[in-house]
Amino acid sequence: MNILISIIVFQVIWFFAAIMAGKGLPLYSVSAIGVSLVGHWLCSKNKKNSALFYLSAAGLGFIADTCLIQIGVMTMTSRVKDVSPLFMVGMWCHFVSTFDYSLAWVHKHKKIAVLLGGIAGPLAYWSGEKLGALQLNESLGYSLGWIAFMWIVTMPTLMYMHKRIVKI
Repeated sequence: MNILISIIVFQVIWFFAAIMAGKGLPLYSVSAIGVSLVGHWLCSKNKKNSALFYLSAAGLGFIADTCLIQIGVMTMTSRVKDVSPLFMVGMWCHFVSTFDYSLAWVHKHKKIAVLLGGIAGPLAYWSGEKLGALQLNESLGYSLGWIAFMWIVTMPTLMYMHKRIVKI
């Protein structure tokens, strides 16, 4: 898959999913993410391992976002309030699907990848709030600080999982 196409598909699906979740239509979010994941999966060289990686990332994302919800970093605008909703779990799968394409370079630059996670992660959640998909704590610094910390930890974890599961 072309890197530019991967970037465009990722951004279009991310914005569509966030907007639909913000409008109370998470089924549209999940459906769009699902179509994108199937497309990435069909392009993958090792379909079994790619699927396992997506599922592993979904589990990590569910735990990470549920922890953020439980400590008051964010609340969900969807019907699901106490745990990470399905569209957010899908966003994690959608994100890691770029590890073989537009984000393939991160595997050679781990420190930059961690920095990217610490900056882009909070920016994505803040953007998600602006689109109505979630609500951050009144103390924006508190929320963005915890989200940055979470991404500083999860980015290298995701990279390690990718290396072990997909075997690049």
